[in-house]
Parts: sequence; structure tokens; C-alpha cells
Amino acid sequence: MGGPLTQTDAPNGWVADGGKVETICPHDERSIGKDGKEIFGIPDHTIGGLLRSLATAKRHNITVIFDTCHSGDILRGNMTARMVSDTSPLPEDLDEDIWMWGLSSSPKTAAGFLDQTMWSHVLLAACRKNEQALEGMSTENVVCGIFTHAMVKLFYQETDISQLTYSSSPNLLPPLGQRQHPQCSGKNKN
Repeated sequence: MGGPLTQTDAPNGWVADGGKVETICPHDERSIGKDGKEIFGIPDHTIGGLLRSLATAKRHNITVIFDTCHSGDILRGNMTARMVSDTSPLPEDLDEDIWMWGLSSSPKTAAGFLDQTMWSHVLLAACRKNEQALEGMSTENVVCGIFTHAMVKLFYQETDISQLTYSSSPNLLPPLGQRQHPQCSGKNKN
């Protein structure tokens, strides 16, 4: 999943690490939708609900890929970090119907989905939590995340894909810069 990631203050009643909620910033965030309402980022609570629903249907065979970061205005040569400015406060009931999928308790006390004990899915992330996911130019002259480009290239070049694991794939990538270190987590990453 591409697009910037940002952190915003958790609405009243939400349980969140440090009082912050991570959100994916869709291209139309902060605009007004056809229904006349503001479009917000997609909070981690929503992603968690979607993953729980998918895990119920598909079990333990889910791969989640994020080529995103928490970044400001950074320029490095021909690579730039994805950026986002301040966001509007999230409504307390944003996507509340989705949070409930697969939960037996209140969604406002649900743990975040990025947990080292993740059983339902494996997460491949472009960088560490405090790093930037850089963009560059592909060989086809298309702007793209350098992590995504490198992963696709790896999958096309890997001759014996049966030996490739989620956890080994970040180590097989070329260096993505001094400040971007791909990550892999999840119980079934090997």
C-alpha cells in the first residue's frame, strides 16, 4: 500500500500508543467527498479491522506491504521522501463499523495491528518506524517507491523462488539509502 503515513492525535476514547494514531493518507484526504463530508486518513484501527475480517475469510495467508513513512519535506538527490502536512482531527466514530469486524470487545480498546505476534499476516515495510520511505525513478521513468521497485525487481530476478522467505527478502535487496531499512514482521515470516 503506497501513500504517506502520518500520525495524528487519537480522538477521545481511543486507546493509542502515546496518544497518537497512525493513518494512511489517501490522495483525496482533507478534500470534501460527494456526500459533502470531509475525507480523512485511514487509521490503524481501520486497517486492523480489515485484516481481522480478511483473516476470518482467508486464515493465516495474508501479506501486507507498506511502502510508506512518517516524513516531512526532505529532498535527497533524485529521491524524495513521501510527505504529508498536518491533518484534521479524526472523528471519534470514524470507521467504527469496520473496527468491530472480528472483535469480541469494544473497538476503542483494541490493540494496534502492527504487533510482533501477528498471526494472521506478514508485514513487509519499506522502512523502520522512524525512517522515510524514499521515492525514485524506475527504469521505465515512472516515479515509484524505491522499496516497491526493488522488491518487484527481486521477485522477477529470483530464480528459485521456493527458497525465498518473507524474512529473507529485505536482506536480498540492494541498499535503499543510509536511512531506509526494510522490515519484516509476523509470526509466519519464515
